[in-house]
Amino acid sequence: MITKKTTIADLLEKYPDSMDILLEYGIECIGCHASPSESIEEGFLAHGMSNDEVNEVIDKINAEISTKKDKLETKQDDDEDSCCSNSNESSACCGSGCGSGCK
Repeated sequence: MITKKTTIADLLEKYPDSMDILLEYGIECIGCHASPSESIEEGFLAHGMSNDEVNEVIDKINAEISTKKDKLETKQDDDEDSCCSNSNESSACCGSGCGSGCK
């Protein structure tokens, strides 16, 4: 999760999809020379956003990060559940690489 103190560069490096949310709010910090050292809060306030708007953007980005993380975890759980259980068969048949073999 991100905070107001997260630098813009760190945000975009770790969560590149957050760029879409920044653009929704008119923040085009993608190539800004200050992004490596400027926090999200500093950058947004410098662009005329209120503290409430800064919090709104942070909440929206964190919600997006959480949603994507949940989807990834669900997919990983589904992949693990699909692993085969009969070790007498080749694991290549399920393609998951779990190494436990297929039914």
